[in-house]
Amino acid sequence: MTDAQGGQILFGGVDTAKFQGKLTTIPIDKQTGATKAAAFVITLTSVSLTNHDGKQATLTADDFAIPILLDTGTTYTYLPTNLWKGLCDQVGAQFSDRTGAPTVPCDVRNNNGTVNYSFSGATISVSMNGLVMDAFAYDGSPARYKDGTLQCYFGILDAGSDNNVLVSFPMRISTHRACELTSAYRATPSSDQPTSSSTSTTKRSALGRPSST
Repeated sequence: MTDAQGGQILFGGVDTAKFQGKLTTIPIDKQTGATKAAAFVITLTSVSLTNHDGKQATLTADDFAIPILLDTGTTYTYLPTNLWKGLCDQVGAQFSDRTGAPTVPCDVRNNNGTVNYSFSGATISVSMNGLVMDAFAYDGSPARYKDGTLQCYFGILDAGSDNNVLVSFPMRISTHRACELTSAYRATPSSDQPTSSSTSTTKRSALGRPSST
């Protein structure tokens, strides 16, 4: 099943031509007392930021571990308050007088920086291009700062007191996912390029890095 943008859902198998590297399994978290997982929640163990020069800053402690929902329909990512503030500080975000949302100059999307999410050792990097979103004034024209610079939203928001932490659309387009719903695992890619184009699923599920082809 495909859509007009080239997305695809494949039932009953994994198309290895759609991702780079092997898949590394990640357990899906269950709620306390539950016998099986009810949502695609996995443990986020680290968040770091890589700038356009390739220098990396880790924003979480060594013992950091929180459950995070892999959402499929939300535009923005929601992170715990302290982590969110740290990311906003690192990218130089300001806050909209109208909405309170973090904003950055739109040309930030042109740098080569990434936000890197690690899940028990497997890491997915999301480009700044995917985290900078167009903002508009009341009249529908592109939003601008007072000096005329184009203004965009930064696509990571505060999870707040509800602590509903989730990663969303930018993560989705940076990954290839394969889910086996009778199992409590997901996976991320490791290094070796697979050679086959399609294989049957085992009792595991997969989260991988998309192929560039």
